Amino acid sequence: MGIGAGVDYQRYNRLRIRANHAYFVAMLLAAHPPLWLGGLALVAAGESLRIWAAGTLRKGQALVTHGPYRFTRNPLYLGSLLTALGAGLMVGNWWLLGGMLALLLPLYHGLIKREEACLAERFSEPYQRYRQAVARYLPGRAVVAGVGGDFSWRRVVANHEHLTWLALAGFLVLLFARVNVFP
Repeated sequence: MGIGAGVDYQRYNRLRIRANHAYFVAMLLAAHPPLWLGGLALVAAGESLRIWAAGTLRKGQALVTHGPYRFTRNPLYLGSLLTALGAGLMVGNWWLLGGMLALLLPLYHGLIKREEACLAERFSEPYQRYRQAVARYLPGRAVVAGVGGDFSWRRVVANHEHLTWLALAGFLVLLFARVNVFP
């Protein structure tokens, strides 16, 4: 069974996406942005990490251990978290930011555990070595030789990261309008 094939995984993933959407709508409604530049820097860092990861990921085809996967086993989730934190800083609503973390951190942890089980089943010993060498969450030093190919913009699009770009651009435009046009 490949990653994403399980009903539990699909349900959690839909919940994760809906929670992210609800969080960004709530931020638009609560916007009083005191930390624009710091928040924007985190959004840019998070999305840059997601682009790098999506451009190297070969979903369902290979165990990828190069690019950002040399430093953390979950660069897409880490990028999403940085983006959400940055958006929260831009809005400046600490209750909303804390609520988002309380919801998303356990949700991401559950998804990661399910993905790890699928990867362990599919890639066996190579995945076990990779898992022992590379941190699950926060990046560490690169400890494995990268395998899996090079970065590709086609994979960025194939992994639907362009949809994240569009959503972020829309959020930033709406946030700017909310703060400057409808204060």
